[in-house]
Amino acid sequence: MSEVSGAVTAVSRGRSEWRRARIATARLSFDPTLPRLGRLQRQAKRCLIANDGSATTTQIRAWCYPGRERQHWHHAEIRRALRKIAKPIGRSPTGIGRPGIWALI
Repeated sequence: MSEVSGAVTAVSRGRSEWRRARIATARLSFDPTLPRLGRLQRQAKRCLIANDGSATTTQIRAWCYPGRERQHWHHAEIRRALRKIAKPIGRSPTGIGRPGIWALI
């Protein structure tokens, strides 16, 4: 009986050591200082690609917040995300409030 429990302990100890080593490797490979695309940046980039590289803020909002009612902070958050992946190229001649036009960098 003690031989069996000793063997089980050795196997579980081997697994836990292996798991600790894998976790340590994963922690070393992750660098929190590297830039990453957030959800809005990713959705805005998809919208710009789908619209041949340029889109209005209203079109981008439809991609970033699909099915949601317009909130006053949506456009501010979209502009903040767009500043990192796109550049403003002008204003739309039509549309409510003359939305900005953005182009992918």
